[in-house]
Order: sequence, then C-alpha cells, then structure tokens
Amino acid sequence: MKRLIVMLLVIGINLIFFSCSGENPTEPEISQAPEISQVPEMSQMDQLTDPLPTECVTYFSGTSYPVAPINPGTTTVLPNGKTLLKGQVAEWYDNATDPRVTGQSIWTVNKLLDPDGTGIAWGNAELNVDNSGGKWKIVWWGCVSEVGVVAKAVGIGKKGSVRGLFAKWTYTMTFANGIFYVTEGYVH
Repeated sequence: MKRLIVMLLVIGINLIFFSCSGENPTEPEISQAPEISQVPEMSQMDQLTDPLPTECVTYFSGTSYPVAPINPGTTTVLPNGKTLLKGQVAEWYDNATDPRVTGQSIWTVNKLLDPDGTGIAWGNAELNVDNSGGKWKIVWWGCVSEVGVVAKAVGIGKKGSVRGLFAKWTYTMTFANGIFYVTEGYVH
C-alpha cells in the first residue's frame, strides 16, 4: 500500500512539473474579442506583460490610415440610452518604422457609447505584413473621448516572418488632426 501511495505521488508530481513544459506544440489562439464585461481597463494594459530586456525589444512608431469599410455591423440603441455597435469591419494600412508591423490590416470593431459619443471600444484584427507573408493576430481595446480615441493592442505573430513574435501597440487618434492613428509600440 505504501508503494502505491508513493507511486501515485511521483506520478502527480511529474504531471505538475512536466505537463506545462514550454515544448507544448499547440499555440494559443486569439479568436474573438472579449465580451464587454471582460474588457480590461486601460490602466491594466501595461500589466499584461512582464518587462522585457531592452536587447530583446525593437521599438517602432508609425501611422495607420483607413482604406475601405467592409461591413457596417449592427447598431442597437439600448434601454439605458447607450448605443452598442457590433461587428464593424474595415481595412486600414499600418505604416511603421519596423517593417514587421507594416502592412494591410483588417479590424473588427465593437463600441459601447454614451449619448455624447464617448465610451469604450474593443475588437480584434489581422495585420498582413508587406512582402513577407507574415501575419499578426491582434486583440485591442480602447476609450473614445470627445477629442479622440486611444487604443491598446497586443498581437501574436502567427505566420511567416513574424511567427512566434509578440507585439504591443498604442494607437492614438486626435479628431482635430483627421481620421488616422499615430502608432507606437514594440516587437519582441
């Protein structure tokens, strides 16, 4: 009986230590934007990743311009006076100082807006890197104010030249300057 208990204990310890190894061939999949109740606060964004050694990070800046709407999505005025926009899809072009985050992007947008037009926004995106076959899967969320939009995004390289990389973006649009985003972030 003691041998059986010791064997079960050894098996349990092995499962704990070796079932979570970094050699797991499956990759996490970013497939859907979070529900409204799951959207992190902007202040929590910086806590999602540990600080990285500077030699492992490439910082970039750039712009993102709209190209074409694809799907207007649905708009619902809620009983509380807020407006819920779901499933808007548009094509944008991201141009950055790092070619690994430069290319055509397709954005899915959801918004929950107060009557004055301010509120929150969230969604997902795919960025197809120019001339390399690279593809990023991105999840993003942000705030809409009277003066503009600030959104944070995180992405995982899924294909081509960016496969296995991680990136973090901040998108800032100031309505007075026009309909485009100024971007900054890093690739790791």
